[in-house]
Amino acid sequence: MSAKLVIGNVDLFPFNGDAAVTGNLEVSGVLNLSEVTSVPAAPASGTVKMFMSGNQMFAKFPDSTVINMSSSGPNVTNASDNRLVTSVDSDSFNGEANLTFDGTDLELTGALNVSGNIIVSNDVTTGSEAGPGSFLALDANNRVVLATGGGGSVSIANDANNRITTAGGDGSINGEANLTFDGSTLVISAGLVLKRRAVTATTTASATDYYLAIRAGGDIDVRLPDASDLTEGQTFVLKDELGTSQAHNVAISASGAQTIDGKNFILLNSPFAAIHLYTNGSNGYFIY
Repeated sequence: MSAKLVIGNVDLFPFNGDAAVTGNLEVSGVLNLSEVTSVPAAPASGTVKMFMSGNQMFAKFPDSTVINMSSSGPNVTNASDNRLVTSVDSDSFNGEANLTFDGTDLELTGALNVSGNIIVSNDVTTGSEAGPGSFLALDANNRVVLATGGGGSVSIANDANNRITTAGGDGSINGEANLTFDGSTLVISAGLVLKRRAVTATTTASATDYYLAIRAGGDIDVRLPDASDLTEGQTFVLKDELGTSQAHNVAISASGAQTIDGKNFILLNSPFAAIHLYTNGSNGYFIY
């Protein structure tokens, strides 16, 4: 050690070795520490050991905690007031611009993905404790808040058991007396409109088709969807609307190795012919 070592009121001149200081240590000049070959044992209670290792200075405390006195601390990029810090790697951190906390409000800009439960340990209030009639809403700053009044109930006009409801277009909801469902049976006491699609060339039917209106000016193949892509009981109606199926080949084909009443395809070969089909939702279609 080169420099003067002062312990209390005693001056010690340059020396080499361990220094046990029980008072104040004042250094005027350079304090040279030699690198140790192994980490020293923990010091006695109330003291600390300073040592060099790997060109860095360390302090060891009685509980064996070792602190690197040479480190400037972790590197934080994008640091700014109130930004929460996330780990990039073992030595680097990032200040998140979209995640901030000012001591009162936690603000997130972006999506919140929750794989478990969100638990509120205290009462959630909005002037008063949450209770019947409370609901979640957005405030003027687009934050989710708990609000009361103006929500929690829906008014349905013409309400009655099993009635299916429809929107009125003006924000109202109406219970339809002619459209009911009791959990097993759908009852329609009104006209029924089903989709019709005109077919003028070879095409594949889709799950949204019902009436396929064949208007053939030449040979046509109407290919049915894979039965396994449909719901059991789904139906199609195919009709030669122009009466030209006798003059042209109008084929109805099942998908792949699937069948229509045991055959891969059938032909409409008489004018204005029609066919009704339903599927088992698995591997075939059946005429009814």
